Amino acid sequence: MGELLVISDTHGDAAVLATIFRWARRRGLASLAYLGDGLSDIESASAAAAFRPDTAAVRGNGDVSAVAEVYRVLDFAGRRFFLCHGHTAGVQDSFDPLLRIAGQAGATAALYGHTHVPFLDELDGVLVLNPGS
Repeated sequence: MGELLVISDTHGDAAVLATIFRWARRRGLASLAYLGDGLSDIESASAAAAFRPDTAAVRGNGDVSAVAEVYRVLDFAGRRFFLCHGHTAGVQDSFDPLLRIAGQAGATAALYGHTHVPFLDELDGVLVLNPGS
């Protein structure tokens, strides 16, 4: 079925990301959902870890010069994921906008970053996940 590596908010710590990538390579993971704030870390971490995952990424509020979407839909392992950094969906105040946008996208899972606080729950039938930072 496949496993999806979900990461957010590395904020320039490519060394830690490379460590995660080495672990993912050993585990056989091949797909990454990156939820923003450290997009530039992916390339250097990939080189250091000799690991190039198939990456779906969104731009965070700290990725000012990055060329990436703010929202993205990812179909993976028979499930539709909505990806965002979280700042544009107001996750710091309420999950309502995130759930509404994810629902409009037909997603059964909403992945977000921004708050640096890990979160996992099912809200209104949607799996909601923040991997933390």
